[in-house]
Amino acid sequence: VTGVQTCALPISDIIKSMGTVIKREDIFDVPEVVYITEEFVLTPEQKKAIKAIDEDPLCAVAVTRFTSIHQILGGTLKSTGEIFKSKKLSRLVEYSKQHKKFIVFCRYRQELVMIKKAIGDRVVIVNGDTENREEIFKKANESGDTILVISAQISCGYNLQGYKLMIFYSNDFSYVNRKQSEGRSQ
Repeated sequence: VTGVQTCALPISDIIKSMGTVIKREDIFDVPEVVYITEEFVLTPEQKKAIKAIDEDPLCAVAVTRFTSIHQILGGTLKSTGEIFKSKKLSRLVEYSKQHKKFIVFCRYRQELVMIKKAIGDRVVIVNGDTENREEIFKKANESGDTILVISAQISCGYNLQGYKLMIFYSNDFSYVNRKQSEGRSQ
């Protein structure tokens, strides 16, 4: 074959000779992210509710069963309207005493209401029905003492730099939604 030149250099050397390698830590002032996972023991009421689901023929469908158990783990059950004592909720109340400002993401609407009842007036609920979200988020960002409790369905697209602590009370089933939510604050 005529006119073809061969190169004895590895591709990495060619790239280095043509450009500059810049490391992310050299150009971005990004705060460190710390992930803390806590485990909770189910209360007797939660165990009893899960056993009842296991025996309910309507919950034979895996998605229905999983969703019901997921709700019970958070302390609620939509189909019955029950609220269960939950160590997870107790821990969230402790956080509200230790921290003035944080975001809580919830998967289920009844969790939003339950958390507001448990913590009180510092809680601002934002869900799919909330109008003027931008205004609410702006006031919350500027406030020094607001706990935002946000439905997972609106976890994307809002800028909340005033918040450094995020709690995922009940995870969404989507990894993309989780990552979008994490990107909302500093």
